[in-house]
Amino acid sequence: MTGCSRGSVMYGGVFFIMFLLVTISQADDHVFPDTVSITAGRSCGPDHAGPADTLVVTVTINNAELDSLRSIYFSDHLPAVFFDVSTQQVRVNDILLPDTAYIYETTPVDQIFPGARSHRWIIEAPPDSLGSRPCGHILDPAGGSLQIVYAVRCTTNGQHCLPGYSWAAQLVGGDVREVFGYADSLFIAISSPPEAVDDLLAGKAGSHIYLCWSEPWDDMGIGSYVIFRDTVSDFTSLNGDSIAVTGDTFFVDVDGALGDPGVNRFYLVRAVDVTGKRSDDSNHAGEFDKNLGSTK
Repeated sequence: MTGCSRGSVMYGGVFFIMFLLVTISQADDHVFPDTVSITAGRSCGPDHAGPADTLVVTVTINNAELDSLRSIYFSDHLPAVFFDVSTQQVRVNDILLPDTAYIYETTPVDQIFPGARSHRWIIEAPPDSLGSRPCGHILDPAGGSLQIVYAVRCTTNGQHCLPGYSWAAQLVGGDVREVFGYADSLFIAISSPPEAVDDLLAGKAGSHIYLCWSEPWDDMGIGSYVIFRDTVSDFTSLNGDSIAVTGDTFFVDVDGALGDPGVNRFYLVRAVDVTGKRSDDSNHAGEFDKNLGSTK
């Protein structure tokens, strides 16, 4: 892990802040030292979301020691643009714990990562809640697990980083009591759907139909386009057939049925950004053939 220490020096009445980056060795996979076998992990779903979506973060700590763990706390570090932290559930050995028996939440004053704020879960029964303090020994030996699931929101588009977490615990039968972390960073992309294509054009390319359009704006970048086709001019993507996906801003329909007055072809496209979000339907473009009949 890495940590920062800082000091200040005054020159001519002006304070200058100096940062010193200190690199500290860390065990592989972010676990306790080699003497004990306890691991921690964190995941988030979805990792690509829209401004109206709720992000769900799951934290899991596994104990493979012969002794139980107690006095556990977990601190996650959330980007400043995240808000509405809401604990969904806490499970010990896959048993859902009641609200008053297990947890105390706090926001530590120390800010380890720039642009992030800490949120801490202390897994400990309040002194006056249940006299037996059921969480005194929180993780049973050899296979015990703790899982914290919380929800958070973000309405600021962009790529956001949950920079790491820290946690601490104590083995009941041993003297090990230290803070461990930090984990690998977790990246969350918040984006709105792409703008709709508004300049779809259709033309003739030999015996085929050639479609072209301009790339619409999207804050994450366009990944592909889905082509829809139907025989009526006012169809929507909900009732039309998807005939192709392309990464280009053009497409050639080799089944355009040019020259057949009994078959008309109309098209629209939807842009898909790199996070999988789709735009609204584009404008329509297409071709139709009309039999003018014979003249005398």
